[in-house]
Order: sequence, then C-alpha cells, then structure tokens
Amino acid sequence: MYSEYQKKDQEHFSAWAPHFDSGLDGIFFRASYRAVLKAFLPQSHARVLEVACGTGGFIKALLKKEPMLSITGIDYTPAMLAEAETKFKNDPRGHLVQGSAEDIPLREQFDSVYCLDAFHHFQNEDKALEEMRRAVKQSGVI
Repeated sequence: MYSEYQKKDQEHFSAWAPHFDSGLDGIFFRASYRAVLKAFLPQSHARVLEVACGTGGFIKALLKKEPMLSITGIDYTPAMLAEAETKFKNDPRGHLVQGSAEDIPLREQFDSVYCLDAFHHFQNEDKALEEMRRAVKQSGVI
C-alpha cells in the first residue's frame, strides 16, 4: 500500500510521535501555529480537513480559536494518530483518519483544506494537491 519512502517516513515519525509536541520541534510548530492562525481562520461551522495532521496540535489550536468547526485530520503514521487521538477522544469536533496525502479517501466534503509543514515529505506533491482539490467542495478553499 505504501511506498518504501513512505514506510521509512512512517518509521521516522513513529519514533518522533511520543515527544513531537513537547520537544524542541514542538516549540517551532507551536510558533508556526500562531502565525498561521493569524492568516487562516475558517468561518464558524465550516468542515475542515488537515492533511498530514501529525499529533493534531494545530487542530487543537484551531478549535480553541474557532470552537464551532468540525475538523478532520488525516495522517499516514499510526503513532502520530495515536497521539492525536488522546487530544480528541472526547471531542466530537475532531475526527481522525489514517491515509496518505496522495490518496485521500474523502471527496468533496470540506469547506477548507490545509496542510502545514508537510509538503516536503510527500513523494508526489502534484498528486497531493490533486487529492486536496477532490476533497474540498467546489466553493471551498485550499
């Protein structure tokens, strides 16, 4: 199902997952969240997809800023999704799906689709963009 590159990438992120939020890298990502939140805030009640959501840190930040969103996060690393699950197990606004950016199993459901700090991990960036276009509604934003 996944390429050799993707399997190696999954191994890397599986090792990183337990300390992703709390390590030095987490400091960088939280700083980028603040910058992105100034530029990207979907309208209340929007359905949003985060591609390569990792541990769900930005989903959590976005829901704190706009609590009436419904956000789905997709990531292909089970260990990252397991960390994200701890943030959303009792929160119906956050949904998690295992899958690849190059093969998003969701179609024309979302008002907004975004991806932060992950494009350099995709083998086929054009395919990932094509998949994002298929996941967003015709009137939606990527």
